Amino acid sequence: MLVTGTPETVAEEPRSYTGAYLKPLLERGRQGAGAEKEAVAAE
Repeated sequence: MLVTGTPETVAEEPRSYTGAYLKPLLERGRQGAGAEKEAVAAE
């Protein structure tokens, strides 16, 4: 089966194996991006 939509949309679909793989990666990416922005703001 194919999927359409953004990676975030796919990650929110509970029946998606691809979404189950993507969800932790996207969450980790969001956390890393937030920490990077804080570090730049602190400088």
